[in-house]
Amino acid sequence: MAHIDNQSFNSASSKVDAIDEPEALDDYPETEILTATADTASPAGAVCHHSKLIAYLLFMATFYLISTLALAAWNYSLQQQLFHLTRDTVGRQDFALRYNGGKIIGELTTQRNSHRHNEPDVVLDEDLRPGRCWLVPTSPGQIGVTLSEKVVISAFTIDHVQKELVSSMQNAPCKLRVWGITRSQLPTGAIPLIDRDLRRYIQVETERGIFNQSVLDEHAPQVSRAGDFYVPLGVFEYSILGSQSIQTFGVLPSVLSMKLAFDEVVLEVLSNWGAKDTCLYRFRVHGNPPR
Repeated sequence: MAHIDNQSFNSASSKVDAIDEPEALDDYPETEILTATADTASPAGAVCHHSKLIAYLLFMATFYLISTLALAAWNYSLQQQLFHLTRDTVGRQDFALRYNGGKIIGELTTQRNSHRHNEPDVVLDEDLRPGRCWLVPTSPGQIGVTLSEKVVISAFTIDHVQKELVSSMQNAPCKLRVWGITRSQLPTGAIPLIDRDLRRYIQVETERGIFNQSVLDEHAPQVSRAGDFYVPLGVFEYSILGSQSIQTFGVLPSVLSMKLAFDEVVLEVLSNWGAKDTCLYRFRVHGNPPR
């Protein structure tokens, strides 16, 4: 047997001890993961993790609720503004309304050469969306309307889109005239009375610079039918200077006092506020059936 001295044995033992001694835990990154996992898996770590999750969910729920309420409030405000802009403040029956039976008289309506625009019967509808109007082809231009029934006419209403919804109001109608159509002659003395009433009105408006005396020289619209008698019911100006886009005008007092009933009328658009074309949105006729 070979002899091993004490020095050699001690040297070999120290080498074995060096191999078997483990390194410190900090030298292994895996221990950090194990430690973190152990912390989360512990009861205290789980409670902390769940508390953060609940806080996040509560924050998101609150944010969603506040956003929903803010959107609802904004939508309500927008609806109120649209209602204010489009509400009907007239409160009178419209005998020219297409839904109730009003119709366009083609032979008494100025015709366009192009079919790219809205038909004239849009002026008998309630829709006042921007651009949904009849472009009057000429100046002056006119539109003939058959009413839903024969009525003693008391007033007319001209609707235009709200100025807040368009870039310009220059294409709004300015000077207008309405004729009532009858196929029988008026009672004796009616024409001079109406003529005197109209002259009195025109004189006042001429002094204001709105109309001139040439209006009195015309006894029928630009386009007329043979055999018809045309009674001037009123001349008026639609103003773009005020806040009201829906404006109502009364008939001549002499015509109203005679209680003349009509089932057809002609609206003449004599001018606008400076645009190339006139945009007519809606024309209404008010009154009462004859008794």
